Formats: sequence, structure tokens, C-alpha cells
Amino acid sequence: MTTPAARIEALAVHLKAHGYEVEPMSCCLAVRNPDPKGPLASDVLTCRPHEEDDGRLWFFTLSGDPVSEADNLTDALVWLKGHLGSRP
Repeated sequence: MTTPAARIEALAVHLKAHGYEVEPMSCCLAVRNPDPKGPLASDVLTCRPHEEDDGRLWFFTLSGDPVSEADNLTDALVWLKGHLGSRP
């Protein structure tokens, strides 16, 4: 079974490869767009079961907004590009 920590680590590698600054922590992942085109430059993501999706692991923003299933890193990347402005 994949753990939330393993999914956070995999997302960190994926985002870093796309130019985002990342800081993995024991509970979450801080993500920063070094060249944002919008008002929001950073956010913190967590990984936990989504109650409305049969307990599957999902990424969530710190405010609790769902991002994507934790197994789909591409969806998380696309969501973050929109959320934090265009590609760094």
C-alpha cells in the first residue's frame, strides 16, 4: 500500500522537475512557483484519505481543497499550474 509520505515525496520530485521549488516536510509539502503570473505564489499540500472517494489517498491544499488523487501526479501538476500561476 502506498503511504501519504511516499505520495508527497513522489509529487515533490515531479514538481521539482517542472521548475517548482518544493520543501517536503513530515506532514506536508510546501510548493512555491518562483515566477508566478498570478496573485498566489505558494501553497502547502497534504496527502490523506478522501472521505468522498472511498478513502483513496488525495492531495489537498492546506485550506482543505481537494487537488487530485495521489496516484495521479500529472493531474496534481496541472491543478497547481492553474492554482499558482503559469509554469515557472
